Amino acid sequence: MKKNEIVENIIIILNWGQENKEYKSKIFDALDGVNWYLSNELMTRVLMRLSKARLEKIQHDAIEAIY
Repeated sequence: MKKNEIVENIIIILNWGQENKEYKSKIFDALDGVNWYLSNELMTRVLMRLSKARLEKIQHDAIEAIY
């Protein structure tokens, strides 16, 4: 999976999490310090700067948070 695909997945989960308050704190924890409140465009830029390994961990943890 490419970095941009991972970032897209994370953004989808974040947007979903904004609507589902019960998962919000778990998803926030999964982000591991990345600012939750950025716009999608800024969040995409921030996430693209991270290593692929860190993005994969964030994606994994965010998915775990909602299951």
